[in-house]
Amino acid sequence: MNATSQPLPPEWIAKLFTRFRSIYGNRTETMWGQANPDDLRATWADELAGFNGDDIRGALELARSEYLDYPPTLYEFASLCRIARAPRLRAEEDQRLRLSAPPTAPADPTVVAAVAEYARKIGRQQRDPKQWARDILAMNANGQYHWPQYVKDAREALGMTREDSQ
Repeated sequence: MNATSQPLPPEWIAKLFTRFRSIYGNRTETMWGQANPDDLRATWADELAGFNGDDIRGALELARSEYLDYPPTLYEFASLCRIARAPRLRAEEDQRLRLSAPPTAPADPTVVAAVAEYARKIGRQQRDPKQWARDILAMNANGQYHWPQYVKDAREALGMTREDSQ
């Protein structure tokens, strides 16, 4: 069980095993027939703590193609739950990163003029289209840049792995 999560509700586990019996028939008895039903349900509830209804539904959907003949074991089902949960966690992390972006301030006219002059100056020079990536990695190496997604993008643009940049 996840130390910070509550066991799944008993009715969820009961519904899960009803579903297994409906799909796999007497194979569920072959698999779990000798186990104490209360202990079996309690163990599954503890081990699946931290997963939500979408994770369970996603795991059941995955089981349709992965476990055709027999129901998944507890650890196999937990693995299916993790696979089903992964896209949701990525989306939540993306949202968290978007929400943590600093607010933008109005542009300082002095800075705008300096940037415009710099742009005119470098516009007359031959430019490296990936210089932005090198600049970000240089600033990151000096501790001046801490936007992980942009650092990741810069590494990818330069064809670097994490090990290349260290």
